[in-house]
Amino acid sequence: MVRLMASSGRAVPWAAGVALAAPVLVTTYPPMSDLPMYEGIAALLRHYGDPAWAPPGLYLLNLGHPQQLVSVAIAAVSFVLPSALATKLVVAAIIIGMIAGMAHLLRYAGRSPWAALLLAPVTLGWAFFRGFAPYQMGMALLLWTVPVLDRFAERPTARGTGAVLGVVVLLFAAHVVAGACAVIVLTTLAVLRPLRWRTMLVAVPVAVFGGLVAVERIREAAVVTRLSRDFAARTLWDPLPTKVMSLVADLVAPHPIGTRALLMALPFLAVALFAVPRSTGNGPLSLRGSLIEHRFAFVAAALLCAYFALPYSINYGALLYVRFLGPAFAFLLVSLAPRGDSGRPMAKATCLVTIVATLAAVAPQFADASAQHRALATLYPRIQPGSAAVLMHLGARDREQMFDPASPAHRVLAERGGRLVRSFTEFPSSPVIVAADKRWDESAVRLQVAGAFQPSHDMQRMRYALVHLWDARLAGVVTAAFAPEGRVIGSAGEWLLLESTVPTMPPTAPESSPSPSAQTLQQRVDLLRRI
Repeated sequence: MVRLMASSGRAVPWAAGVALAAPVLVTTYPPMSDLPMYEGIAALLRHYGDPAWAPPGLYLLNLGHPQQLVSVAIAAVSFVLPSALATKLVVAAIIIGMIAGMAHLLRYAGRSPWAALLLAPVTLGWAFFRGFAPYQMGMALLLWTVPVLDRFAERPTARGTGAVLGVVVLLFAAHVVAGACAVIVLTTLAVLRPLRWRTMLVAVPVAVFGGLVAVERIREAAVVTRLSRDFAARTLWDPLPTKVMSLVADLVAPHPIGTRALLMALPFLAVALFAVPRSTGNGPLSLRGSLIEHRFAFVAAALLCAYFALPYSINYGALLYVRFLGPAFAFLLVSLAPRGDSGRPMAKATCLVTIVATLAAVAPQFADASAQHRALATLYPRIQPGSAAVLMHLGARDREQMFDPASPAHRVLAERGGRLVRSFTEFPSSPVIVAADKRWDESAVRLQVAGAFQPSHDMQRMRYALVHLWDARLAGVVTAAFAPEGRVIGSAGEWLLLESTVPTMPPTAPESSPSPSAQTLQQRVDLLRRI
C-alpha cells in the first residue's frame, strides 16, 4: 500500500479502470438497458445474408451513420468470440478507456492522474445503466483527444486543422453528442486565447461538424419509420427545476439518496484533501494568463450551460441535454485536481475509496441483471431460430432496479436471430434496418405500451412472446390472458416464454392492422383479476 501511495499514478488509473470493468466481465451480463439491443444489431451485422439467421429480404445495411461504432466493434470481435463475450469485452474496453483517458488528460494539463479515479461514479453511472454504450465510447474518445483540440486552439495551423477534423469525424461516428462536445471544447479554448487571423481556422472543424449533422438529418429522413417520425415530430423539453433536482442522479444514476450523496461527496472530498497552496513562483498572472490557466473550468461551465439550455429531445435522439453533464463533470475534475502529484496519502486513499464505493453501489444491479440473463439463457434454446418475437414487462416493477426490466430479453435477437418488434432495426441511424416494405410500423408504435398487445392479432405475427413479471402472482393471470392464442412453453425466474397456438405469418409478412374491437392483453388481465 505504501508503494501504491508513492506511485506517480501512471499505473493506478489503468488498474482502477480494470477494477471497474471487472464486474462486466465476471458476471453474466451487465445491467445496461440498451446494450442487448446494440448486441442484437451487431449479431445482424455478423450474420448478414445468412438465411438461417434472418429471412432473406427482411434487413438492409444502413452504414455510415453516427452511433454505429459500438455495434461494428462488437460485430468484429464476435467473429472470433461468442456474441455475449464480445459485447462485454467492448464495454470493458470503454470503461477502462474512460478512466485511462481521464488520466491522459490530467497529465496533459499538468494535474495529478490520481484524480482520474474520481470519474468512477460517472463511468458506472447514469449512462452506464441506460446502456448508452455509443455515448460512453464517444466520451472516452473525447477525453483522449482533448490535447489535440487544445494544442490547435493555442496554435491553429493548416496541418493541425486536418488532425482536428479527424478527431471531429471520429467522435461524430462514435456519437453525435461527442462531436458536439468537441466543438464546444474547441470553441471555448480558442476564445480564451488571443485572437489572430489563424484563429479563423477553428471555424473549419466547427463548420464540418455542422455539415455532418445536416447531412445526417437528410439521410435519416430517407429511411425514417413511423415510430421514429412520431418521436421526432416535436421538440421535448424538461423544465429547469427538473434538471436541477435530477442533476446528481443524471451523473451517478438514481441510487438511493444516501448512496448518491456519498458518490458525489467522495470526489470533492478528495479534491479538498489534495488542495495545497498553489504558487507559480512567477508572480501574479495577467488576465489572459489566468483565463488560459483555468481554461478547463470554462470548458466545464460551457458544457454545464448546454445541460441547462438544451431540450430533452431533438429529431430522433432522447435525453439530449443529460449527455453533456458527464463531460462537464470530467472537465471540472481536471480544473480542480492538484498540479503534479501532491503526495498526500489521505487524498489518494479517498480516490481508492471512490472506486470501492462505486463498485459496492452497483453490485446489487449486476447481481440482478445476471440473474435475469441466466434465467433467459434457459429459454432461448426453445425459440426457433429466425422467428418473430415480442418482449414486454407487465405489472409492477422493482423500484430499486436501475435498468429496464424488459431489456435483458432483447438478447433474443443476438441468440436466435429473426425479428424483434421494437428493436433498433426500426431507427434510421441503425447499421441494419428493416426493409421499407417489411416494416410493422403499426405494431411498433402500438406496442410502446406493453398492455396494448392484442393476442388475437399479434400472435398471428409474433411466434413468441417473452414476458417479464416482477410479481410472480401475475403468472397465472397472464397465462390465461394469452389463451387461446398463446401457450406457455417455458418459465424461468421472472420470465415466461409463450408460443403462438395459431398459424403465424412469416417475419417478412406485410403490415396489417388489428380489429378496433380486439381486446388488449391488459384488458384481458384486468378482467381476469376481477373474477
